[in-house]
Amino acid sequence: MAATRFGPYEFSLTDAEYAQSRREAERRVRATHGSVLEGQLPLLLLVAVAVIVAVGLAASKAMGRVEAALFLMAVIAALAASQWLFMWQIRRLARRTELVTKARGTNWTVDVSEAGISLDTPEMRAQINWAAVDDVTLVGQLVFIWLRSLRYVSIPQRLIGDERADLVAFMRRHKGGGAALKAPVFGRAASG
Repeated sequence: MAATRFGPYEFSLTDAEYAQSRREAERRVRATHGSVLEGQLPLLLLVAVAVIVAVGLAASKAMGRVEAALFLMAVIAALAASQWLFMWQIRRLARRTELVTKARGTNWTVDVSEAGISLDTPEMRAQINWAAVDDVTLVGQLVFIWLRSLRYVSIPQRLIGDERADLVAFMRRHKGGGAALKAPVFGRAASG
């Protein structure tokens, strides 16, 4: 018979696990919230128009060499600033997605059951329903439980041991509320 409860897992993330958790959150936010090119598309269009205007002005000698060089340097600086701003926004969103920010150096307890995921930290106690779970992934030495609210919980695989495959399969079966919540609420049954 398959297990219906896993844990409780009591842990504190190591520095390496914490760093891996942060990197994966940033990667996931970047993947779900667009690429660098998408974030830069309006600016790239503006740069293209500015270059065309600059070339036109330089060709008509309305602008001297120094002014043209300063204008192009300003365009390059704007492009670099835009890249920095976009990456800052990605990192900021990744930090906000963390539910596990303070798991480094503090003791956490995670318990997984049919009812959902119980989370007990020094700051809070929470019961996470399966309907709130968006995905479960294995990355490096961590099991990530991604929530629909763009937050996540990561559990070190070192605690799970031999039941890792069973735990992940159990959580993947239940994510999103399981089969009962995925069935249509309204509508007609298919006739066959």
